[in-house]
Amino acid sequence: MNILDLITKDGYILKRQASTHGGEYAGSCPWCGGKDRFRVWPEKKRYWCRQCGKHGDCIQYLKDYKGLTYRQACHELNVAPKTSWNFKTFQKSDWTPRQVKNPEKLWQHKAEEFVKKSQNNIPVKIKEWLYKRGLNDKVIKKGRLGWNSKDLYLSRKVWGLSDEISDQTKKLKKLWIPQGLVIPYIVNKKIIRLRIRRTSKDNRYIIVSGSDTRPMVWKTIKEVVMIVESELDGFLVHEKAKDLVSVISLGNAQSRPDKYSHKILKDASVIFLALDSDDAGAKESWQWWPEHYENIVRWPCPLGKDPGEGFEMGLDVRVWVEVGLMEFIL
Repeated sequence: MNILDLITKDGYILKRQASTHGGEYAGSCPWCGGKDRFRVWPEKKRYWCRQCGKHGDCIQYLKDYKGLTYRQACHELNVAPKTSWNFKTFQKSDWTPRQVKNPEKLWQHKAEEFVKKSQNNIPVKIKEWLYKRGLNDKVIKKGRLGWNSKDLYLSRKVWGLSDEISDQTKKLKKLWIPQGLVIPYIVNKKIIRLRIRRTSKDNRYIIVSGSDTRPMVWKTIKEVVMIVESELDGFLVHEKAKDLVSVISLGNAQSRPDKYSHKILKDASVIFLALDSDDAGAKESWQWWPEHYENIVRWPCPLGKDPGEGFEMGLDVRVWVEVGLMEFIL
């Protein structure tokens, strides 16, 4: 029995919409009731609801819709259950996602004051660069991006930070906030991180002392998650495909999920890993991530080393995401 017969047998009327992929049928979703977002591809033996995200094959349909176990579904379809052994399942991981902690309230207050001052200071040249990477004024405003016009050396105590002695000067350290693009991370309307993107090629990204380093998360779709490196790439993918994927920005290739982002990744059916196409991104993509997440799929940008650079080179970010969905879900 094919997937189309299986679903229509349960009383759902599906009408042919296109001849692509061996035929595409549409109708009401068995789960959310959406009238025109549920799609079935008989030749590919797949279904997908663009509204609630339910997707799968005949076995998954019987498991989700009728509550059958995997073996019961196989028996219903008269197919032999697959058996496989994955030695990674039996390996004890030495990694545990960390519990995050918000900065002190005084630090958050000072960060809020700093971001407010920086928001209206973005130079025209920097704004034009952001536009080229796919970020429009709406995204810039919503993300509260700003510009710090000069290097600042401030009192750590005024920001609620403990004193530190410099190993070189043997004097009290200052809180350094370099010149550059201000990228705040805001959770529950509170700033928990300040990252500065400098124009210098050396140490391009600086996290202001006192910030939390958890990944930045845009949670919209439970079933599909895309992982990128920079927050700017996260803003871009979220803006172009928020209805298709949730987005997690790590900050750099070596960063790891915290407990919150780890749960999102574990709940996802597919994780598209789009780390930068460089040595660091490749190393992490083929080593650490597949060892800890079985549902990971390497999905680098076809143009440039990251989504922003790809956009500059003409990449349609939404189409790139859609192709991934068609390849690994539909």
